[in-house]
Amino acid sequence: MPWWSNVSWDVARAGGLTAYTLLTVAVGLGLALSLRWQSPGRWPRLLNDDLHQRLLLWAATFVAIHVAAVWIDPFTAFRAGEVWVPGLSHYRPLWMAFGIVALYLGVALAMSAWLRPKIGWNWWRRLHYLTFVVWGLATAHGLGTGSDSATGWARALYLSATAVVLTLSLLRWLKPAAGRGRARPGWAALTVALAALGIYAAWRGPLQPGWNQIANGGHGNGARVAAGQKTPAPVTTTAWSLPTGTAIWTSAVAPDTSNPNQVVLTLPFHATVNGVVEITLLGSPSPEGWTVRQGELAIGPDASHLLYQGPLVLRGRTWWAPVQGPGGPTTVRLRLVATGSGQVAAQLYAVAGSSTGEGDDVL
Repeated sequence: MPWWSNVSWDVARAGGLTAYTLLTVAVGLGLALSLRWQSPGRWPRLLNDDLHQRLLLWAATFVAIHVAAVWIDPFTAFRAGEVWVPGLSHYRPLWMAFGIVALYLGVALAMSAWLRPKIGWNWWRRLHYLTFVVWGLATAHGLGTGSDSATGWARALYLSATAVVLTLSLLRWLKPAAGRGRARPGWAALTVALAALGIYAAWRGPLQPGWNQIANGGHGNGARVAAGQKTPAPVTTTAWSLPTGTAIWTSAVAPDTSNPNQVVLTLPFHATVNGVVEITLLGSPSPEGWTVRQGELAIGPDASHLLYQGPLVLRGRTWWAPVQGPGGPTTVRLRLVATGSGQVAAQLYAVAGSSTGEGDDVL
């Protein structure tokens, strides 16, 4: 993998999240303008249409950066059609399509602003309501495809953005500014219904454990099969289930540290069935050695069919992973021990069902 692959992916993530934040602020400012929330006349009007347009322009700039970085990233290896045509992506096609459609609608809205003198104020105002559709599609795209969606700060970002847009929208429908129309409770009810539907879809979709496997149709994190490499034979998932009930899979491995911000451990194991465990720890170098921020655990019959996946949470000396797979929810406890010579021993213990993470001294 080229050295710059880490840079391209970080730029893609930062560009997308920055664009989404700017878009949310622009939508919120537009709603505030419609409610006539301006500064007093003697002070500079911070809330104005010029700032609203500049925020949209900056959001478009970071969208361009996001798209370019994703396109050139060697790991995801998107082709041109996958980036520009909805539904063609090998990586989470539905959720990528949301982002592509949002991009095209955003371009159409920008063009409508230039054409406003020709199409008239009323038609431009009607088209401007598509901004809510763009924002909603961008939210779905970010949640469904973003590699940071499982983190607490990313969820807080999406939750706060939804709260701001929803609150201001309801104020706009229920309490319009003086002389700017009448209250529209029907539209307010529809807004609440759509928001509830979106939150439920997010909870049942991108926010659930094992989303990486569910969203990508069994293709893990979306890396393409190398040119000339045969695609692994399909595995019948009903014939493979995660072994539970005993301490299993202790193996010394040399971690892959080609990415300075990521350590990947791949452990083949032999229990009642054969399989593989992939442990990904995300962090950064520090004076003490390496600081871990978060992690993910994936288990399956082979590296191409990681059927059970979930986030790793550190409690005490033990990592806990609530994983979800064909056999239902399972809690996996993990210990990592340095063995010398750059190797790490990993010991796992799996129990069926969910766990609160208490009693980590069992392992």
